[in-house]
Amino acid sequence: MPHETPPDSGRHIVETPWLRWALLVGGWMLFAIFMTVEGTLQAMRSNSPLTWTTVLTSELTYAAVWLVLTPGVLWVAWKVPFHAKRWGRAALLHGGATFAFAILHRFLFSLVTEFALAGPDHPFRWAIVLSSLTRFLDYGIMIYWILVLSRHAITYYRGMQEQALVKSQLEAQLTTAQLLALKSQLQPHFLFN
Repeated sequence: MPHETPPDSGRHIVETPWLRWALLVGGWMLFAIFMTVEGTLQAMRSNSPLTWTTVLTSELTYAAVWLVLTPGVLWVAWKVPFHAKRWGRAALLHGGATFAFAILHRFLFSLVTEFALAGPDHPFRWAIVLSSLTRFLDYGIMIYWILVLSRHAITYYRGMQEQALVKSQLEAQLTTAQLLALKSQLQPHFLFN
């Protein structure tokens, strides 16, 4: 009797596109809320005139830009895995991608922020957008690597689950084969008796 594959245990639940997007949106929303609390507390300690709504708007914009860029970062992480034989190549490619995504995020965030603030008393200025490209890149670099490492952790976890499934299937097949062998050894014995 061939071994039947066990029903799906939900290990590929993140493969559902709507759930994947829901997790990304939820994750970035939590990030924005956390950063809003931190920014508001920091503004209160330094007697800054920033209100929590201003901080929330800024952090939601920051997170929304990363939400748009996250599929690209995850795609690069998937296409350029770290293997023992090619880690140098992967490090070079990720090094370039790190700065590209960090600069792109900073540019888009500054562009959206300048457009949102533009008005009669605050004209849109490209100089502010361009000057912001060199600020806070370390934060973007850190977020890039958190996303890449998360992608690799998920891939590693899936690989471990698949190995465990294959192992259990092989063990079940071995048990079935052993039972068939025992059955075939016992049947001639009973025939001769």
